[in-house]
Amino acid sequence: MRRKRVDMSVVCLSTGIWTVRHYAAALLVVLLTSGGMARAGGQSDCNGNDPSRIVAGCSQVIDEAELSELELAIAHSRRSDAHFALREFDDAIQDRRLAAELNPDNEDYERRLYEAIIARGDAKLVAGEFDAAVEDYSTAIDEGLVSADLLAKRSEAFIALGDISGAIDDLKNALTLSEEGQELLERIVLLYELEAVTHMNGEEFDNAVAAYAAAGEHSDLLADPEGKIDQSERNLLDSRFDTNRITGYAASDLFNVFLGTCGSEGNGIIETESDVCSVYRRLGLGGAKVLLSRAVHRFESKEYEGAEEDFSFALVLITGAKDLNIWSPDWSQIDGVGGYKILEVLLYAALSAEQIGELDMARSRYDTMMELDPTNSDAEEGLKRVNEREINIVRMLQIELSRVGCDPGPIDGDWGPKSKAGLQLFAQHSGRNIGSAEPSQSAVQMVSRYALRVCPDTGPYASWDCGFYGIRHITENSVAFGSSAPEKYKSIQRDGENNYLFTFPDGYEMWMLEVGETSAHWYSVASGDGAECVRR
Repeated sequence: MRRKRVDMSVVCLSTGIWTVRHYAAALLVVLLTSGGMARAGGQSDCNGNDPSRIVAGCSQVIDEAELSELELAIAHSRRSDAHFALREFDDAIQDRRLAAELNPDNEDYERRLYEAIIARGDAKLVAGEFDAAVEDYSTAIDEGLVSADLLAKRSEAFIALGDISGAIDDLKNALTLSEEGQELLERIVLLYELEAVTHMNGEEFDNAVAAYAAAGEHSDLLADPEGKIDQSERNLLDSRFDTNRITGYAASDLFNVFLGTCGSEGNGIIETESDVCSVYRRLGLGGAKVLLSRAVHRFESKEYEGAEEDFSFALVLITGAKDLNIWSPDWSQIDGVGGYKILEVLLYAALSAEQIGELDMARSRYDTMMELDPTNSDAEEGLKRVNEREINIVRMLQIELSRVGCDPGPIDGDWGPKSKAGLQLFAQHSGRNIGSAEPSQSAVQMVSRYALRVCPDTGPYASWDCGFYGIRHITENSVAFGSSAPEKYKSIQRDGENNYLFTFPDGYEMWMLEVGETSAHWYSVASGDGAECVRR
């Protein structure tokens, strides 16, 4: 049978079809009357209005009359209409296929063939025969009869079969063909939510998070169907809360429009709360539940970095979905989400941050726990651990900075200006981005990777050019003047930042002053001699 692409606009159950049918009946009357090949009863019934009698009459004509291919095509078409009216779709499809094969030049036959296939699909859908419905709808779609309505029907069959992905794909394609897309968007969002819950029940947490991400993206379209919120406004929303810990997810910017549409009043984007805010509340709490489930799973699997990120974003969603005002959340009003109380979530989140060395984050969460429950022993113990660990980290970082020659001052666990300057010198001479001049576990790890000196030696130990009779070389136990042999000194005492006093066994004292990376001064206390020195 020759296949043609069919215009869907004429495939319908409207009265327009009966114009074609009346034409076919009239033509059949002319052909049969002129041929005189069929008994009058069969011919009369085939041309009548009673579908049952039409089937019988046309069958008699087809079986008994000697008809040309054109006449047979008309008879099969006439009988197919009667079968269609009787909802005998298999027989209608068979007759319409025969009519199309007998008269391939008549495109109307093929259109009405797929009309019958779609109608059979509708009947199968109602009867719960979802596989058969999908097969019929797919046949029509494959032949080019693609419409938003037909894709929506097939999506219903896919849903019934548990093929949520297939249903979503059909609705997304339908969205591109429909002028009224809000209802389709709402259905897509709900399907993504259903997909997320299915994945979560199977502990497929990554897939569940991705499904909620997609739900959020399509909810953005619900909130902003005309694209009024431009990228600069979305970026502004991003800057209103900390996204540094919300990385690695498609979900990282899902709720930009959520915050703008339903967040704080007077944000200058959408003045009044819309119905979509209820969708965002549901998505926010549902997404938080999925993230919390994955976060706990990661925590128990000792995947602390991933757990901390999940907890961070879950807390954002919880506060945003609860009060729709993320910038001033009232933690005490937040009940359990996904079976987890807020104190439990905060404790998990603080422990995760502790494990990866994010001590400021951990301290903030323990502080919030103390605000909610001033006698909370977990928070008290956590704050003690954080304080002790911060001191240890400072001491470790000072030791490492000293080892690589970036002078941190006294190794005392107190992070003062000298220690901060030492870390900044490390960043300058190593070319590494330290982000902040504050102590952290990551800074300790970064400095500890260097086996050799990083910062140039700014102390007195070096080869110097201090004039002909001046200092030539200083080691950790001797000083060489001019061409003389090195002399051992008794002690060296540092004074201030860059001044060093050398004392020799005979009591002679010599200063190296303002020692820097390239220059210094030397000065003899006894003789008053001195010179400008250049480090070789």
